[in-house]
Amino acid sequence: FALGEDGSVLGFNDFDPIHENGRCIGYLASVKRRVPANTTYLDLAIVAHAIRQFQSEGLAQARLGISPLALDGIPEVGQPSRWVQGAFRYMFGANWVNRRLFSFQGLVEAKGRFKGEPQPLYNCLPRRGSNFMRMAGFLILTKIV
Repeated sequence: FALGEDGSVLGFNDFDPIHENGRCIGYLASVKRRVPANTTYLDLAIVAHAIRQFQSEGLAQARLGISPLALDGIPEVGQPSRWVQGAFRYMFGANWVNRRLFSFQGLVEAKGRFKGEPQPLYNCLPRRGSNFMRMAGFLILTKIV
């Protein structure tokens, strides 16, 4: 958490433990909140401090969560739907989407500042059914809409 000069809470992040073989090996950033009047850089400062703290405790992992639609450098597996992949690439690259709906690029940029190692996460769906419904399902599951 971050406190103002008067002791008021400016913002906080909550981290969930990651366990392996019965012991905590790191944390996953799960909740971020800040007073809207404060800069978004407050979140980055809290995460940077937390990562340094985790490292000083000898923990191996600090995960920052997913970056939806960040497809660059991720190998294709299975039989990708060209329509769905094209829609994902369009939404990630479209300035109007990033400004008005969800800042996909901003999320990737913010997480990239920590110089971590990205881990691919794949969206696997049955081939039958509507591509539109696949897209809608993805957007709902990731809480973009």
